[in-house]
Amino acid sequence: MKYLYVSDHPLLGHTPPDRQIGKLPDNATIWMTGLSPPERFVLESYGFDEYIFFVQYGDIGRLNKWDLYGNRCHIIVAHCTDKSSALYFLETDMALNIHVYFCDEPLAQFGQFRTFEV
Repeated sequence: MKYLYVSDHPLLGHTPPDRQIGKLPDNATIWMTGLSPPERFVLESYGFDEYIFFVQYGDIGRLNKWDLYGNRCHIIVAHCTDKSSALYFLETDMALNIHVYFCDEPLAQFGQFRTFEV
């Protein structure tokens, strides 16, 4: 499995770079980028199996820049004050490939992803 972690929040002390794809050091399955996506051609050339987004509730609109359909997506929403509006915005009633979690710390959710080791 090859994961892309998408966030402005650091993961294990490493901040994802905007518009670039970086690799989490000492980990062969986790790659990362900021909430501003890289060029689509570059993104598709990596062949990621799953996308893990960690976003603050106030920044959920920034996901509009991403093509979430057709990709297996896990979206972790932090500090959410209205879960139903977040689910509605992400169109989870129609996009069954999108799984949404409400948690303030991304590592708390990672254990349930397939073959994910941090």
